[in-house]
Amino acid sequence: MERSQANCFSPNPEDKRALYSTAGVDDYDTLHARYHPFFRRFSEAHGYRDVLLANLSGDVVYSLNKKGDFAVSLKDGSWKDTGLGRIFRETAEGTDKGKLAFASYEAYAPLVGSPATFIAIPLKSIAGKIGTLILEMPDARIGEIVGNRTGLGETGETILLDGHGFFLTDSATTPDNDILKTRVSPDHRRKMSSSAVGSPISAARKRRWLPQASMLSALAGPWPRS
Repeated sequence: MERSQANCFSPNPEDKRALYSTAGVDDYDTLHARYHPFFRRFSEAHGYRDVLLANLSGDVVYSLNKKGDFAVSLKDGSWKDTGLGRIFRETAEGTDKGKLAFASYEAYAPLVGSPATFIAIPLKSIAGKIGTLILEMPDARIGEIVGNRTGLGETGETILLDGHGFFLTDSATTPDNDILKTRVSPDHRRKMSSSAVGSPISAARKRRWLPQASMLSALAGPWPRS
């Protein structure tokens, strides 16, 4: 699908595209009007930021919000080595019809460089795989869960880090957004992991803090992945 085609399919303002069931093109409208309301309700109910469908050729044939990742190829070109491209290959290739794939947080061009994370699962019919369903994860809800400070006192908080030590959730104690900007150094991460209690360190936010770390597991592996 060409980008010019995508523009024809999406004549609506970018921030309003998820609200429209029709796009103004007869051939596309028949299926779009049938399934778009369902995906919109599904996204709203679970907090997903976007819903994408890709065929086995890697073409993104549907997007709830129809931003820059709509009507691109995840198999070739500049999108091939993005998180979207990687989880597409994991779910589209091979014979495992129940394969789940996860793309950890990274700067995402359609969100003007803001962080995004995705999960994907194969779409299948009686004949076998027909494509991939990709969900942009609800980072706000993840932040709410991780950021719950109940029982942590006035200064305690929980922060989610990636494999390189970058913050994946925003700290409530800083004025700026820390996601993918603030980092705990490898030396400090080793101290956090090697001590059951933690030792005071000065890192990331120019103040001393007493950290304690543990690994999370999701989708049959460590999360977040590096």
